[in-house]
Amino acid sequence: EVPLEGSALCRVLLSPSSKLRLNAAAASPFCCLTGKGDQFANVAELGVATKARIAIPVRAVPVLEVRNRHGQLQPLNSFALDYLKNGDRVALVRDNNMAEGLAWELLSQISSVLKAVIVSLDQLEEEDMGAGGGEEAGEEQQGELAKAFTELESTFSTSFSAFNAIRS
Repeated sequence: EVPLEGSALCRVLLSPSSKLRLNAAAASPFCCLTGKGDQFANVAELGVATKARIAIPVRAVPVLEVRNRHGQLQPLNSFALDYLKNGDRVALVRDNNMAEGLAWELLSQISSVLKAVIVSLDQLEEEDMGAGGGEEAGEEQQGELAKAFTELESTFSTSFSAFNAIRS
């Protein structure tokens, strides 16, 4: 536990009447003194800045990192969602300042990830059925999740297959 948690200083700073108060659900009061609240730059920061009673196994948090050919971390944006919505290859390449080959490779990786998620969800469902099942509500939610990912993957694959289609 951080030494200041529970102190008079924290009580004053976190009181509802304090002008310095931040609404932070996860960040510790000590970390809130930076003024960032529940904004974390990365998973490692999330792990060290959360309240002591919140245990976050940082290595178990899934993270998607995109690196360029030199191994440098690239900032993420919504290029895949934008492409899914409008299917415009030219706009994707232009608006994200990326080579067409890189755009294709990144979209291909996302397509592969979606397919892997579906396989994993199907395997979980099979394991649950083989083990006698669990709660019906949980099984239903899992089935709905698998169905949603299957729909998303199908839509994304259709859009992605048009990426290199002959353009007139």
